[in-house]
Amino acid sequence: DEHPIIKSIYIPRLKVFISGCTSHLRIWDAVTGAIKCVIEHPESEITDFCVDDRGRKVFIANHDGEIKVYNSTTGCEIKKLTKHEQEISGMIYCRGDKNLMTVSWDHSIMVHDESEKSAKVLRVATHIHAGDIMCVAFSRHLGLIATGATDCVISLREYTRLRSISFLLGHKADIT
Repeated sequence: DEHPIIKSIYIPRLKVFISGCTSHLRIWDAVTGAIKCVIEHPESEITDFCVDDRGRKVFIANHDGEIKVYNSTTGCEIKKLTKHEQEISGMIYCRGDKNLMTVSWDHSIMVHDESEKSAKVLRVATHIHAGDIMCVAFSRHLGLIATGATDCVISLREYTRLRSISFLLGHKADIT
């Protein structure tokens, strides 16, 4: 690849690796090492990707705030989800709920219902940080979302309502 790899994941159920750079994803057969599928994404730089709980759908987020859903076997586009206003910096698939959580430099969190045929947003929280959101973590067991941003703050929120619970202060640099 001419571009650096931004992420790589293994899907044990399908015995494949997915590696992604800013322009495309490659799906590799873990047994043979052969490329099974390439998903080109020429519109805008890829910023993150993840898969659903069965590994059959690949969600690709980009610099323009778009989220596209692809079939992991064929590489065909299935649908687009609701767009953010700026770059998506992180995304997590919420196993069991069939939801996709995205965070963006527009200072927002969206929880998308990916089980619908068309785009459907279940919950949105805006202005959750003063700076760009750089990362997200999720615990289904605790029902908590943590986001870190360039404002040097970690924000804790409830998953079910996106209500603010607490802010973790004291960091001296950007949280990435």
